[in-house]
Amino acid sequence: MARKATLVDDVRLGGGVTRVVRRVAAARRKADAVQAKVQQDTRAAVKELTGRLGLSVRDAAEVLGISYQRVQQLAQQGR
Repeated sequence: MARKATLVDDVRLGGGVTRVVRRVAAARRKADAVQAKVQQDTRAAVKELTGRLGLSVRDAAEVLGISYQRVQQLAQQGR
């Protein structure tokens, strides 16, 4: 009876599928980077709109096209 075993994955998808999978992986990495930038910029916009310009949470939400609850969360994170 074996006490130890090593499993090796050997999945072969074929050239066409492999290229598609790689493109999807690259697109996901780009999308993640864009999403992180959007979040960073949204936090900065909330800070400017509600802090420096004195807009209400609801007005800032309208300007940014997001819910007032999300603006409120972001405003509280900055404190």
